[in-house]
Amino acid sequence: LELCERIVQEDLILMRPPRPEDPFDSFAMAAAAVVFSFDGLPEKLSRPVEFIHAPVPGFEKHLRKTLDLTFAKILKVEQPMWRNNWGISPSGELDNPLYGTSIAHSHRKFSQPTREEIKAKYLKVEYQTIRRLPRTGYLLFTVKTMADRFDSLEQVPKAAFCLAKSIRGMSADMRAYKGIADEPTAEAVLSYLDSISAQEQ
Repeated sequence: LELCERIVQEDLILMRPPRPEDPFDSFAMAAAAVVFSFDGLPEKLSRPVEFIHAPVPGFEKHLRKTLDLTFAKILKVEQPMWRNNWGISPSGELDNPLYGTSIAHSHRKFSQPTREEIKAKYLKVEYQTIRRLPRTGYLLFTVKTMADRFDSLEQVPKAAFCLAKSIRGMSADMRAYKGIADEPTAEAVLSYLDSISAQEQ
């Protein structure tokens, strides 16, 4: 797995099906080679998916049932799936994870949500794929991390519009998880994104 990680751009996470002796009935992290997507790896190895996603707001209430069903039944060997994820970062350094520890979480916050600070932040985006391995039934996650300055959105107003729509649909807890700590910060970020979107009108 480490050799594969050195060859490709993506982080690689291997999840195994539950075993009879497990004190849980969900998939667990069997192995991983990660540089960019999260830190705190040692404490996540052999832990179930609900432990790994515990910091995600609303996971138990809104996401766990869908995730368990996808892992157990919906995901087919011949039909991999993909998803994306994003967060706000103070820099474009790819090997500065936004997830996994309290230190990583603190990196997402604004000190003051001025327009200049917003423009100087970075938007980190993860392109993730999930596939079931045919012989073992294990799940292989690949995570490709990319980063661009926030003001690069001025070149793609449609992307700014989509991001604003995503933020407006989030709970306050999820916004904070992404790096938008409070309502004044949300208003400042949305005002900036809306000013970009207006260029498309």
